[in-house]
Amino acid sequence: MSYNLTSCGLVSVCNLFVNSGTSTDENVAGVYIQNNFPGTNGFGLVISRNGSGTTAALSLGSDNNNNGLISSNNTSLLFGKNQSGTFNEYMRINTSGNVGIGTTSPGARLQVTDTSNHQSTIFNARSDGGYLTFQEAGTTRAYLQWGLTVGGNAGGNYLLLTNDENGGNIALQTKTSGGTYNNSALVINSDGNVGIGTTSPDTRLHIRNCVNGGTNNYLLTLQNTCTVADARAGIAFLDNSNTVGSGGISGASIQVANNGVDGTGHLLFSTLLTGTTTERMRITCGGDVGIGSTAPLARLHVEQTTTGEVGRFRANTAGCADVVIVNNVQTWGFRVDNAASNALHIRNFQNNTNILTATTGGNVGIGTTTPSYKLHVNGTFYAAGSSIKYKEGICQYDTNSCLFMCLKPVTYQYKDEFKHLGKELKSETQIGLIAEDVADIMPELAVLVNEEDEKVVRNVDYEKLSIVLLTELQKLRKEVDELKTIK
Repeated sequence: MSYNLTSCGLVSVCNLFVNSGTSTDENVAGVYIQNNFPGTNGFGLVISRNGSGTTAALSLGSDNNNNGLISSNNTSLLFGKNQSGTFNEYMRINTSGNVGIGTTSPGARLQVTDTSNHQSTIFNARSDGGYLTFQEAGTTRAYLQWGLTVGGNAGGNYLLLTNDENGGNIALQTKTSGGTYNNSALVINSDGNVGIGTTSPDTRLHIRNCVNGGTNNYLLTLQNTCTVADARAGIAFLDNSNTVGSGGISGASIQVANNGVDGTGHLLFSTLLTGTTTERMRITCGGDVGIGSTAPLARLHVEQTTTGEVGRFRANTAGCADVVIVNNVQTWGFRVDNAASNALHIRNFQNNTNILTATTGGNVGIGTTTPSYKLHVNGTFYAAGSSIKYKEGICQYDTNSCLFMCLKPVTYQYKDEFKHLGKELKSETQIGLIAEDVADIMPELAVLVNEEDEKVVRNVDYEKLSIVLLTELQKLRKEVDELKTIK
């Protein structure tokens, strides 16, 4: 039976059971209600409880013991299910407009509570992507909060994901149970820069913190839990578009390698070229520094397997460049002195005196900073030992006077390319002997030098010539004494 109440106005029905029949037409409705009342207070269907009860409900379903229910208790609109006569609430909307799922007292526009499942809420998007949007009324600012409290109360800890409508930043903020905010726990700005401890990161990753003094305070920690020898933790700096694992990365790296004994690490500095790592410098766990060596034997060990410069020290100024070596008593070192025509000094820095000077012209001075000769000694020097302690096969030396008289003193001038071999005289004329002649007459006075793996005569031992003269003088004195006896 059908009833058309279109023109009846407001109709009150105490008990109404409607059966749409057995028609299979999907467009057939059991009850069709149309509201023609103007205004916001016109209702097509009103369900109320007229009696001692406070709840009016609309039951949906075909089974009185397992129907869905939409109910009102005068303060909230409840959504649930009637299961064997017991109403189980799943969602409600209270008088403040807050929606609660799993809670009867929602404190926010949407509060989801589940004490039995870690996955309180799951949002499934379309296969081609989806969006979940949070927005503060009247702004483009939004918040997403995790924690023990709702609404930002100071009673518990929580995390807050928010965005800044002005700067375009996304921030992950924290709050302690005492109500203290950390607004810069993690920030991603509009340029994609990530800041930890700063709200204005200048680079892709910007970590900022006020770290107290001490050896165990760090801004960043990298850890490899593998304990085998040479297990490494580090960071790579790449200068091309290839990714790690592609075999073509180039750049540089800093790593810590487990020493395999007690877990202390060696610090390694390396370069990367098309996927190949080449170690350039190492600081061992003992504090030794190796450049070109993976096993340095001293505080600084520089090693090179090819010819060329092994090291260079440069002071980029017009003054002196010093390399200083210090122990607990004395300070020595080397100085390149711009004020002395860039001469090299071996210097006592303790009393600021130069011990030895080598000029750019190749002269070496001891006791003088302006040497005029290849070796210029200002003072006495000890050339060789003459003690019997150093000698064996000692015999009386006797000269052959005839050979001695064959020595031919000459005058000469040095060729231009060999002028450095002679002393600077007032006259350019030199006097002396020809070494090759001396070698033929008295070889004990000829000095040999190595030239192209061959010993050749190049000088005369003028110091020992005085011994020959002494022998000859003694022989003459003996002859004089004998002549005196004859008279």
